[in-house]
Amino acid sequence: MNNEKFKFSVIIPIYNVEGYLEETIESVVNQSIGFEDNIELVLINDGSPDDSEKICLKYKNLYPDNVIYYKQKNSGVSVARNKGIELATGELITFLDSDDKWTLNTFEEVYRQKKKNPEIKLFSCKMRFFDATSGPHPLNYKYRKNRIINIFEDYIYPQLSSSSVFISTDIIKKYQYNKDIKYAEDVRFINEIIFDIGRFMVLSKPIYYYRKRKTGNSAIQTTTTDKTWYFDSPNLVYKHLFNLSKEKFGSIIPYTQYLVMYDLQWRIKIAIPAGILDKKEQKEYVNIIKNLLKDIDDEIIAQQRNLFSEYKLHTFFLKYGKSYNSHISIIEDNLCFDDKKIINIKKNKILTINVINLDRGILDIIGQVNCPITAEDYEIFYTYNGQRKKLNLQDSNRYQRYSLDKKLMSNKTFRIKISSKNISKEDISSLKFEIKFQKKYYKLNLNFSTYGRLTPNFSQHYIHENSMLYNKNNTLKLRKKSLFKCIQLELVYFLQLLKNFKLKVMIYRYITIIIRLFLKKEIWLISDRTTVANDNGMHLFKYVNTLKDKKIKTYFVIKKESADFQEMKKYGHVVNYNSFKYKILFLLSSKIISSQADGWVINAFGKKEKYYRDLYCFDFVFLQHGITRNDQTSWLNVINKNIKLLVTTAKDEYESFIHNPSYGYDKNIIKLIGFPRYDNLKNDCKKIIAIMPTWRQFLGGKVNEKEGIRDYNEEFKQSDYFNFYNNLINDKEILEVMKEKDYKGIFVIHPSHVNNAIDFQSNDLFEIVDGYADYQKIFKEANLLLTDYSSVSFDFAYLYKPVIYAEFDKKEFYENHIFQEGYFKTEKHGFGPVTTNYEDTKRKIITYLENNCKLEKKYKDRIDKFYTFHDQKNCKRVYDSIKKI
Repeated sequence: MNNEKFKFSVIIPIYNVEGYLEETIESVVNQSIGFEDNIELVLINDGSPDDSEKICLKYKNLYPDNVIYYKQKNSGVSVARNKGIELATGELITFLDSDDKWTLNTFEEVYRQKKKNPEIKLFSCKMRFFDATSGPHPLNYKYRKNRIINIFEDYIYPQLSSSSVFISTDIIKKYQYNKDIKYAEDVRFINEIIFDIGRFMVLSKPIYYYRKRKTGNSAIQTTTTDKTWYFDSPNLVYKHLFNLSKEKFGSIIPYTQYLVMYDLQWRIKIAIPAGILDKKEQKEYVNIIKNLLKDIDDEIIAQQRNLFSEYKLHTFFLKYGKSYNSHISIIEDNLCFDDKKIINIKKNKILTINVINLDRGILDIIGQVNCPITAEDYEIFYTYNGQRKKLNLQDSNRYQRYSLDKKLMSNKTFRIKISSKNISKEDISSLKFEIKFQKKYYKLNLNFSTYGRLTPNFSQHYIHENSMLYNKNNTLKLRKKSLFKCIQLELVYFLQLLKNFKLKVMIYRYITIIIRLFLKKEIWLISDRTTVANDNGMHLFKYVNTLKDKKIKTYFVIKKESADFQEMKKYGHVVNYNSFKYKILFLLSSKIISSQADGWVINAFGKKEKYYRDLYCFDFVFLQHGITRNDQTSWLNVINKNIKLLVTTAKDEYESFIHNPSYGYDKNIIKLIGFPRYDNLKNDCKKIIAIMPTWRQFLGGKVNEKEGIRDYNEEFKQSDYFNFYNNLINDKEILEVMKEKDYKGIFVIHPSHVNNAIDFQSNDLFEIVDGYADYQKIFKEANLLLTDYSSVSFDFAYLYKPVIYAEFDKKEFYENHIFQEGYFKTEKHGFGPVTTNYEDTKRKIITYLENNCKLEKKYKDRIDKFYTFHDQKNCKRVYDSIKKI
């Protein structure tokens, strides 16, 4: 036992964290400085209802001389921390949240700096997020090197966290956390100390890892749904610090203003969720923020690093009211509020060209305008061959953002179509864009996304049919295709790539360009997922290869490691996904055809696509992997996907795309022609129950872009989603009836959760399979389907079999998933009953089993009304439509 005073005391408040606590404690026990001789661990159990106490007692038994364990009734984190301060004896005290962790050399580095700087009483360390979100904390700019921060001089380096600091015991014992504050209590606590000591030291090496949970149930992730967050922090923290600053320093010093403004900027960007505050409370909250802003200098607002320009100007609007416009001017291409620069209108991405299609004598451009000026105060113009015209800007829910007072902060979208038919070989047509503000015109820089075909910084040129397009000095140049000009621009680009050592890019580019000179056939790349062939892509590929069309050459794209790789070779050419050959074929292809629309399908080069985008000359055909029933505008819109043919199967689905302008597609893009896989869909019932829920974005692991799959999520097992389905497939009553009626069950894990399949408990009656199962086989053989919001219900109902929709988490699903509810309402249009809780779901399953899974008449009528085709000619219609593009 070490009889001397510990160098460190680590205080950990504990509540409902059994899944994380050991990892947190181990990050302290394994410190390089040596745990047993140097560190005291103070575990405060705040009445935790789970098994966290067992973990605490385990470490208390392992290290009786180092661990203090104290259990109290649930009183909140502030009371727990205060108790920890009372019990701690180390030279330096730090607070560690019970699901976070430190890098293992942190304490050694902190103590080394303490010895070098004995006069410093507080040491601050950088923070990084992990788990659901990864990356540095926005305030990490202050940790570029070890240095002492003087708050009267270095006011742009605020300290808000009390967990990522080490404080001398002789100082911290004088302070207490305010137990009445639920949020931002550490901002108040730590800055009361900093106001007294006047300076602290920041350290560049140690890292505090702050967990953002995938399950979304940590305290910081549920703040905006708690009414107290809207009033307690502004009143008990921000106002308190303003008053304390006046009391101690005679004014609200810049440091205090900056730290409060840093916190306020996140609030200004958050629209108040519906149902949290009534109208009176909303008005009160907005007024509190406005009054706080009146005590913050304009310079401090302008200096915020994480506030988009439009929000910065809106902050001035909140502070000054409608008169804020009189402060705005443009000085030397800078948009300024008074004399404070907000944005450079030439360098900033005010205008982005998202899509350029050059086809049949029409230059079709789709783009967006992101301007911080209030929409009524500016206009955007384009000038084509000397004729200036005003752009028709439209709001779109694809880009809208709301501020705390529900003011719409929306990007605008535009679309222009220009005829290129009459351009002669000598003509070069010019297109530029300008912003008009305060009666003056300012030329805008051109920015491009993937389907914009070009980049601002390279001499790329997009060629289609007999026309070519390139960018010169932020002006688009359109002309007839010229071999001399192509060679000239490519040579310039060659030198640019050579100068930047982009040898791999050069290899891909010039192999592609040379092969194109001799290419006689169209190349079609067809796919489903990277690891499996079992969807619309596979069925279309088989059909096309029976036709032996001499004008096209098809390849099926799949990983070589897949079990389906060799199988697909029986039907035609197969190429290994992400191989050198695949990437060359991608650049040569005229059609990319897939049941998937993820990034890997339409972009073979990931973040390096900017070097190749002028060579992306394919038409993307989206076969879909299920009937679209929800609003997918945030994902499937023309700017994100630039689809040239989108296959639909039902009239309602077709009309949902046609009549929703936020998708942005012309009517000729959407085709009601049926899914290829439906040609092979026939009944072969074998007394099986299939349970096939869709995925949950907030439970999905991190996406591995190269593999096209998601990583294992350690928190998946703690979710309601997991518990609902794991309990269902192991429910004794259901299993008894299945056994009695001679039914088997199959539970299909969605591909996005495939790595979490091992979490589910199987039994003799229910087989658990991952999302790469043979879906068609399941649809054919199952008698009953239980799903939720998944499109698999449409395939199943197509065969006139009953569906149960388990919607126990409907509100949470639509609030957190990638789409919103669309035209298809399960209560009104569904092909079976809708359940909203576990017991109802169980009862419905048992009822169907007892009735031999008979489909009720009202659901049969709905099926008859919904589907357009039952003729096994879908592949032919799709093939014919692709040929006509």
